[in-house]
Amino acid sequence: YCGPRRPARRCVLPCLIFPCAGSPASVSYLRSIREAVHKIKPTERSAQDCNQEQVMANDFIVLDSVTHLSEAHRGQASYCATHGGVYAGYYAAKCGSGGMILNDAGIGREQAGIAGVGLLDELNVPAATVSHRSCRIGDGADGLARGILSTVNDTARQHGLHEGMTCHEALDRLSRANLTPAPTPP
Repeated sequence: YCGPRRPARRCVLPCLIFPCAGSPASVSYLRSIREAVHKIKPTERSAQDCNQEQVMANDFIVLDSVTHLSEAHRGQASYCATHGGVYAGYYAAKCGSGGMILNDAGIGREQAGIAGVGLLDELNVPAATVSHRSCRIGDGADGLARGILSTVNDTARQHGLHEGMTCHEALDRLSRANLTPAPTPP
């Protein structure tokens, strides 16, 4: 028993498995994600509105969800306690993230929980995930305090990030790097 049943919600994304990067199917898949993301407007909330969800220290951002990113976070290093899937990576790039750490969400089938890290690497954005075993998914403050990196893309390695590093240390390194906003994804 998991508690009371909740009414089903409609998903805005097609339920597809992410195909190999560069294949015609992956281009089609990314277009479908882009169309879905364009329907969602980034939240326009100030730091005052997000006090319980957002922690800002040392020029990095900590949020409970990637969907809370806004233009105000453009070019900054962020930890969003969301899964590291393609949608989260695409949304982070769309918002112009300078560097991103997400949660691996158990990695999952065909590495769906970390696929966004690869997408961000293709856009030359440093990205990593923290292990779901080290901190709670959806709780940014817990990830900052206890998160341990489980996956790191090549761009993030160039900034000194590596598996086993704490989330806080990784964010601190990224915040001191000369990060540029992510380019608009394909």
